[in-house]
Amino acid sequence: TTLVCLLTGPQADPRVGLAVATATMALYLGRAVPAHVAMVGEVNLAGGVTVGPIGQELGMLRLAAENEIRVLVVPKHMEAPLNKVIKSNRRSFEGLHVAGVTCLADVM
Repeated sequence: TTLVCLLTGPQADPRVGLAVATATMALYLGRAVPAHVAMVGEVNLAGGVTVGPIGQELGMLRLAAENEIRVLVVPKHMEAPLNKVIKSNRRSFEGLHVAGVTCLADVM
């Protein structure tokens, strides 16, 4: 399993927490995270997946599509808005699926 986090600025972005927690759990459980899966979100101490306003949804979806991501895992409340963007730009995001989760267990 390879984990790539793109960080902007001098501090780590808390939105990579879901990816880091998933990679850690996958390693612990001996499972692989498929290369075509990407995720954004924070994990709280109870294992809940949250995130503040993501912003730049179109840019995030374009980045996923350009990198051959087929599944984008996001906090549940972001699923509908991102799917709306995908539906209005079907050609650009063909084959991209957004999966909303509420906790780390949903990802595993």
